[in-house]
Amino acid sequence: MKALLLSSLLAIGQVANEAPKQEVSPAIDSLEPVVEIRYVDGQAFCTLIARDESLSRLLTKITDELGWELLGFEGIRRAALVSAELRDRPLFEALESVLGSVGLRPRLRTGTLSVEDAVPVSADRSHLFDLAAAAYARAQSNAPAHELAPLGRIHQGEVEQQRGNDSAALQHYTTILERYATSIHVPEALLQTGLMNQRLEKWAEASASFRELLSMSLITEYHERARYQLARCLVKMDNPKSAIHLLNVLDKSHPATKVQVLRERKLVRAEAHLMQSEPMESLRLLERLEGSGLDQSMRVAVHRLRAAAFEQLDMLLEASRAWVIYSRDTVGQERELALERAARLALQVGDDLGVLFLYEQLSEPVLRARLAPLEREARENLGLPIVFDSELMTPEEAVNIAEEWLDQEMFGRASTLLERLVANQLELELPLALRLHAAWSRCLVKTESLDIAVEYLSSVRSDFEDSEWIRDLDLHAAELLETNGRVREAVFAYEGDY
Repeated sequence: MKALLLSSLLAIGQVANEAPKQEVSPAIDSLEPVVEIRYVDGQAFCTLIARDESLSRLLTKITDELGWELLGFEGIRRAALVSAELRDRPLFEALESVLGSVGLRPRLRTGTLSVEDAVPVSADRSHLFDLAAAAYARAQSNAPAHELAPLGRIHQGEVEQQRGNDSAALQHYTTILERYATSIHVPEALLQTGLMNQRLEKWAEASASFRELLSMSLITEYHERARYQLARCLVKMDNPKSAIHLLNVLDKSHPATKVQVLRERKLVRAEAHLMQSEPMESLRLLERLEGSGLDQSMRVAVHRLRAAAFEQLDMLLEASRAWVIYSRDTVGQERELALERAARLALQVGDDLGVLFLYEQLSEPVLRARLAPLEREARENLGLPIVFDSELMTPEEAVNIAEEWLDQEMFGRASTLLERLVANQLELELPLALRLHAAWSRCLVKTESLDIAVEYLSSVRSDFEDSEWIRDLDLHAAELLETNGRVREAVFAYEGDY
């Protein structure tokens, strides 16, 4: 990795700067290196002409000319030989070019020139990419019109991809298309633009890049990849028929000779058939894929498509189990959705024990909370006792159950269920917040007193801004008072005075 980055940096780092030129006469064949320094508005410009010159001697001449001190050069390639023909360049750029050719870099401080390794021995992967990105940015800034600038942009995009900055990578590739439309690197930029848009799930934009690449009839070496990627886009854009047609054309024009290419095409074809409501054809392709030593990403995709195909065939029990298998290779929200789908399908076919088994395997609180309603439904179907835990419920679920218990005069259980919601003062959407306050006040009437219940409603009245919701809260307070025989106070409560 270090060698790759260094070679790239050195190639782009020596790009010529289009700085103003000053006539100089010495021939490069001269045995004596030429070092000239001049200042323009306080900025130092440097002319260096040398061939196979000792780096140590050349740097000493430069610092002598500047009247500076040379530091940090002990033990660092002092005997290295360098050649240069740099005329009237900014000082730092000239030093960077000369030192970069032997894997070093300059550091300029007031009155001193320090020399150090361009890539520290201890540099980790992240640091290497930071150095590469900075070096490319300097080169692009110094020589935006150089013939190597488009290639530099390609490399910058690759660096940003490795750093996980897909949007930044995309910007570098699109810059090539905008600024260097006649460059030989345009096809590669189009391909990478499409791939980046795919990763960002911008399928229409990706499709446009691949179509433009296919229109460049002379660039045949890119056609195979462009057709395959375009087929992927068409599937994601709900056009499976065109995707299958494109894959058929691709198989005829560029028959797959590598196992991985064959697998990739089958996977896209399987998804396209599934979208055309042809689950059996999809399963047939997936079955061929499964036993062929898939990598992680392809294995996950196969499990997902198989689960969806079983659903289309109304084989819900098989689909439920397939979603569980799929969930084992996924993380985050995708895993949560897969497990919830598996549980719902199991309930549909009466596999209540399967739901309970699945629920008991979960350790993450978020997942247990998400599947808790399904677990309670399975327990109810089996006639098992149901455990209600507000921490495993959504606020809406807790309020719904509490309201049912209040109607059954199970005030203690309702109070226990709602206590956490009230204590945490969750910011709930209306009208759920109003329902929570009403239910809690009903609990307080029985567990505390009517006065405390009314006082609670009065305290939360200011939480509402809309007059309609305030009015509903006032009506509830009045009904509590009237139901408990305090009619005179209820009259005032109807007016918001309580």
